[in-house]
Amino acid sequence: MALLAALALPRVADSPGAYPWVLALLPALLGGGAGTVVLISVLAPAPMPNQRRGNPFTASGQVGGFGLAMTRIGLSPLQLAAALPPPVLLVLGVAADLPVATWLAVPVGVASGVTTAWWRGRSAHRRLAERGPELLAALR
Repeated sequence: MALLAALALPRVADSPGAYPWVLALLPALLGGGAGTVVLISVLAPAPMPNQRRGNPFTASGQVGGFGLAMTRIGLSPLQLAAALPPPVLLVLGVAADLPVATWLAVPVGVASGVTTAWWRGRSAHRRLAERGPELLAALR
């Protein structure tokens, strides 16, 4: 759905110059998001809320709801780090009037997104393999 929107919206908005931006940032952000979500879920597992209290923001584990939320927010910039290489090329292409650099950002964005999703997913897999019982106890 996101790819269809990325292909259609610059055309609908009559902004063909937006294509390299959209096509470079979309895979970088999606890959970064996919990898980051998996990694955060094993680095800062979220226990189920205590249903007896009635507050969905309280956690039943050792880390309170606010502490857990701050940990997750602190790890969120990892997602944006995956999207850094494409904008560098995009800005360079626009500033130096180099369309080649602008369009080179598209494969760089795809590579960045795929690499980030794989690497962070692999890191999460390793952590889960090493500390699986610990993580399950934290979620209980």
